[in-house]
Amino acid sequence: MLNRNLRALIGALAFCAVVPSVAVAQTPVTDETNNLTVTIPAGWEALEGNERAVFNFKETNGFAQVEIIATPMLTPEASTTFFDTFHTTLTEAEFVQTGSQDATYGAFAGRETAYQFVHTNTTLKVVVFQFVNESTAWLVIGYMQETSFDQQLPVFQSVAQSLTFGG
Repeated sequence: MLNRNLRALIGALAFCAVVPSVAVAQTPVTDETNNLTVTIPAGWEALEGNERAVFNFKETNGFAQVEIIATPMLTPEASTTFFDTFHTTLTEAEFVQTGSQDATYGAFAGRETAYQFVHTNTTLKVVVFQFVNESTAWLVIGYMQETSFDQQLPVFQSVAQSLTFGG
């Protein structure tokens, strides 16, 4: 699992790769498997091709990306191991944690952690919101270049805020 997470992080660093899109608009989309609905931000597109992500959105004419990952747990308490492994993978890949705080988006309380990574004079900022819903651990991850962080953080927050299960 650690290697798979690391490969995904490296893939995220190349988030400007061409991937087929399936939607462009501020549109609610639903994943029937997880009974999750989320809103694609205006000016963003849904991407395919990432088997671990329930949803993956990319800024249409930019480099920002938000992905939503679900991992079923035997018990809600098992999520601690999943979250710890994810964060360890980031730090082992030389992402530097720059903050961490409790956060609530919509009906979900969890933890939001910020990281940054510098590569060839470009700083990537990563924001991770983690929470548990029933017995599933969820990650909402935003990847943004430092130069557009102030504009993209509210987009990340709107995606996290729009998460709804059921109905």
